[in-house]
Amino acid sequence: MPSIRPLPRCAPALLLAAFLLLPAPAGATVPTGATAPAGATAPAGATAPAGPVGAAVAAASAAQRECADARLSPIDDPERATAAVLCLLNRERTARGLPSLRSDPALVRAARGHSGDMVRRRFFSHTSPGEITFADRIRRARYSPGTAAKLGENLAWGMGDPALPIVVVRGWMHSPEHRANVLDRRFRAIGIGIARGVPVATASSAAARSGATYTTDFGSR
Repeated sequence: MPSIRPLPRCAPALLLAAFLLLPAPAGATVPTGATAPAGATAPAGATAPAGPVGAAVAAASAAQRECADARLSPIDDPERATAAVLCLLNRERTARGLPSLRSDPALVRAARGHSGDMVRRRFFSHTSPGEITFADRIRRARYSPGTAAKLGENLAWGMGDPALPIVVVRGWMHSPEHRANVLDRRFRAIGIGIARGVPVATASSAAARSGATYTTDFGSR
């Protein structure tokens, strides 16, 4: 995992993406991609949303602007922000002729649990301390993907405006790895979990209180 420095208030959200085709051989690796602020390290090929946060919001698609609460702070109401993320993701899919994703209770449990765990234990990764992979977490939440199914996961965190649903989704759509998960036609279900707080120790507790951590878990059943 690359070293990650706390993000300034105006920086784009930090993102990670992963996917896994099941069944997978023992010891299989999961491709990941990440974006990072200037000066931090990231895997080769990682991308970041172009321009400042204000430009990202202004450049949001018409489909995104139609979703209620797209600019609502998740600190104020995580449930409404969660609904906004689902709306934004489904707008992106239906605009391209893809079926909408439905919220799955097991995937929601997995996503909420992981976001809260990252904030509590101060890590930002698809793999939890103890080498628990995202596929393990999803299975433990009692989601049954079936034979030769596919699972995916997108992560993000930000403080202030970078934590808004519209900015997080826009960041995912500007990253090839995250966009691939969002627009994968094999995915039919999703779980979205948003936790107040950030998954790193920050210099400013006030800034940390303006932050939120996102997990979206995708399933093909």
